[in-house]
Amino acid sequence: MILAGLYTWGVPLVLLLLALLLVLPLLRQWRTQRRMEKRISSVGAAQLKNVLLDDGMGGQTFFERLLLTPNGLLLLLSNRRDGIIFGGERMDTWAQVLGNRTIRFANPLYQIENQLATLRFHLPKVPVVGNVMFTGDCRFPKGKPQGVWTMDDLAVAGNDEQHEIAPSYQQAWEEIGQRARAIDPVRDAYLLPVKEGGSPLRAWLALLLAGFALGWPLWFLFSP
Repeated sequence: MILAGLYTWGVPLVLLLLALLLVLPLLRQWRTQRRMEKRISSVGAAQLKNVLLDDGMGGQTFFERLLLTPNGLLLLLSNRRDGIIFGGERMDTWAQVLGNRTIRFANPLYQIENQLATLRFHLPKVPVVGNVMFTGDCRFPKGKPQGVWTMDDLAVAGNDEQHEIAPSYQQAWEEIGQRARAIDPVRDAYLLPVKEGGSPLRAWLALLLAGFALGWPLWFLFSP
């Protein structure tokens, strides 16, 4: 009887534990993303995400995030990096140290400069500022270059006293909203930042294991 009980309920318990281990990283990712979105929303009175604007030279510039703030327009460009980061405003190449590995990547602030140039083309009289937002578990032991934000900086910016939006800034925001074009999520997918977290296969496998766990005792108890 004891062995039968273990066989009936022990197997689904193990399957549920395995499913939980698979889904926990996804839940942590979802929680981190939700916290980040909340902090970003607290920085600006309005927000545009994943839009294209004419750059004034026959091309288009992609903007991951544009925010309307009391100080003008703020653009944010996310960069997922863990570990130790070394970089400077005018260094062409930055370095990410993960354990014994060093990964070099292009200075992300240069991309911000191109985006700022496009905004100034459309709104020459409105202050525009850009920041690269490092969203991973990283630190800058030599100091953060100007124009770099981390999650902590987002929290500070969101807690700053909010002032009323000037009518000229609000009008500029409405103009940008009319000129901006939302990207095609299929055709322009290459423009989007790389999603954090594991493969969707992890979630499907967790659901499959949970389904087996729920179906196992029913099959065992009611099978002839």
